[in-house]
Order: sequence, then structure tokens, then C-alpha cells
Amino acid sequence: MGNSQNNGEVRQHTITNETEYLTTEPLHLPSKGLIINFPEIDQKFCMELNSSNILFESFCKEFEKEIKLPIDAKLKYYTINSLTGTVEFLEDDYVVSNLNKEIQVEIMELGNTAKVLDVTLTLMRLNEIKLLPIKTFNFLPLKYALLFQFGKEGNFRVFKPEDTMLTQPVNLELSIRELNIDEEDCILVLYYPSPSEMLKVHIVDKEGLNVFEVDRFMRISQLNDFYNRIKRQCTVICDPETGMKVYENYLLLNFIKDDSNVVEFKGFSFDEYYKKVIEVKRTNPLENEEVKTNLLDLPD
Repeated sequence: MGNSQNNGEVRQHTITNETEYLTTEPLHLPSKGLIINFPEIDQKFCMELNSSNILFESFCKEFEKEIKLPIDAKLKYYTINSLTGTVEFLEDDYVVSNLNKEIQVEIMELGNTAKVLDVTLTLMRLNEIKLLPIKTFNFLPLKYALLFQFGKEGNFRVFKPEDTMLTQPVNLELSIRELNIDEEDCILVLYYPSPSEMLKVHIVDKEGLNVFEVDRFMRISQLNDFYNRIKRQCTVICDPETGMKVYENYLLLNFIKDDSNVVEFKGFSFDEYYKKVIEVKRTNPLENEEVKTNLLDLPD
């Protein structure tokens, strides 16, 4: 009889810099989506459609929620006729899938909190440092203000200017207003991690080993999103020793041990994790306990 190696085979999925960056989740244009242009800040966004038959009124509600538009601010939506150059305002009962033009969006009313901001980006990449001015809205999540402009240039992290040691990258899901950054003199650091700051992340699940090459500033939540995308299921990243779910807002740099460039986790499907029996190690408190008797306490 021959010796089979199948039981010991390790299935490995590797994603490296050359295949796909895992750090800023580049925003590619979906096959079904709308190109939306904010001329006031010279920014374009592509919003993916959940349904091809969604009415424009419903789309606007989802879009305004996604960009965190303040309640007292109002937008106007229109397209520009490519032949005549005339403005064509969009009606609420339009079916979105029938719109194949770029939609222009302008703020009719800013309200009490919405502002257009001039932001200075301090771009740091290898030995290069330069200042870049951009415009954005104070309520707009940073991923829209930055990723569509810089996403194709590789991975980057954003830091507050006072974070001189570059240890706490800001969450790009948040806006400048939510991050309590000075809106009058708004400065952000746009930092590109160096090769020495790259890590290999090993996630072991029931199918084998999954290897990711990422930077040390990546959050567990971002890693989990990519892992879910690969597995095509809802999965949970866990501590390899305790088997418990890792807090999603932790940075990978919190798990580096002894200057190693490899971080290890376990991966479970949603059902595996929440249906598994967690065995608690039980110990007898009296076991191996040394009993001492004080002779002075013995009765006569």
C-alpha cells in the first residue's frame, strides 16, 4: 500500500502586493453603478446599485445616508446634455438603471453644520515629502475624499498631524467632523508604508492556510472583509490560543511578537464559531496546594 499525502496537504491562498493590495481596499467601478460628480470639490464617486430597478428617489435616500449628509442640508441632482450642454434635472420616479450619464450633485443648502473645507495633505512616501491641497466636505467620510483620488497609487494610511510617531491611523469611514479635526486649518498626513512595515498574516481554517501580505496599520475589520470576500461566506477571525473573536478595531501591529513579520490567527465560519462548544479548562483549587500547619494553633 502506498503512503497518501492528501490528509497532510495544506491549501494556501496568497495575496501579495502584485496581485491586490489589501490595505485601502481600492474602489473599482462596479458593473452596475452611477458615476456621481461633486463639482464643488472636484470629486467623483461611483455608487454601486443594490437593485437595477431602484427608483431615483430611493437611491438618493441611500446615497445621502452613505455620505452622511446632515439632516438640514439639501442636494440637487441633474445631468448635462452632451449635445446641447443644457441642465436636465432628475425626477424622483426615474428608474436608476436607465440613467447612463454622469450625475452632477450640488448642495443647495449647507444648513448649520455642513462646510466646504480646504485640506492640506502632507504626502509621505519613501524619501518624498510634499504638500497637496484638496477640497472636501466636513461631513464626507474620508474614504470618499481620498481613495478616489489616491487609491490607484497603492496603499496609504492617514494620520492626524499631531500623531508624529504614526501609530494610530484614522478610520477612513469617519469624516473630518467626526474625527474632531480643526476645520479652519485642516491638515492630514497621507503616509505610504515602507516595505519594512509589511507583514505576512496567516489565517488557518478547516480548509488549510491562507496567507495575506499587508501593512502593520491594517485593522482586523479590514482583514476580515477581505477574508470574507475570498471565502464567499461570513467568517470570524480568532485568536489562535483562545479561539475567541479578535476585536475588530485592533491594528495588526498590536499582534506583532518579537519583531516577527508573521502574525497568526484562526478562521471560523459564522456557524462554526457561534455553534462550537467552548471548553473551559477546569482545575481543582485544592490540587497541588501545599498545606501548612501552624503548631501554635494546635489545641493542648
